[in-house]
Amino acid sequence: MRDGALVAHVLKWDDEVRGPSEFAPKDVTVTDSGIDEALLLVDSMTTDDVSGYRDEYRQAGEVSMGGYVRELGVVSK
Repeated sequence: MRDGALVAHVLKWDDEVRGPSEFAPKDVTVTDSGIDEALLLVDSMTTDDVSGYRDEYRQAGEVSMGGYVRELGVVSK
């Protein structure tokens, strides 16, 4: 503890220490055809009809919270 804060020191071997330049993203070349293909992929995976999907995350929260969520009026019956 130092001044009310938990302080940790992690020592590494000199061959484990790397400079920030090693983490920088590499330069890439993007072509117009690559962008067109990406847009086609996104368009093919996009839908306006979401009626076939369920919010399973919310359902799991409702189950774990029991009736508490309903009491707050967050979930409509």
